[in-house]
Parts: sequence; C-alpha cells; structure tokens
Amino acid sequence: EILEGEFPFRAVASFEPLLEFWKQVAEEGGSPVREHLARTILDKVEGVEALRGDIEDIP
Repeated sequence: EILEGEFPFRAVASFEPLLEFWKQVAEEGGSPVREHLARTILDKVEGVEALRGDIEDIP
C-alpha cells in the first residue's frame, strides 16, 4: 500500500556495485594498468567492513 506523499521506491546507497566493477576489471585483464589499479583498490578495501552492505547513515 502506497500512502499519499510516499515515494513508492526504496533508494539504497551501497559501495557493492563499485567493488563488483573493480573485481570484474581485475578478472578481465586487458590493460595491465587497469588491472593493476583494480587489484590495488581491491587490496586496500579488503576487510573494510564499512564498505560492505547498505549505507544507512547519509543525512
């Protein structure tokens, strides 16, 4: 049920799609520079739990 004045969709912010993009770039290879950049980014964010899941603290 949609109440008057409510937006019928839920907008969710997440870093997951961006992380998936870099994983795909790292796996595809192609350009050595892109692959190195992707692996560097993934190494830096590995284990950073704040980047996993939905972002819920945006005002």
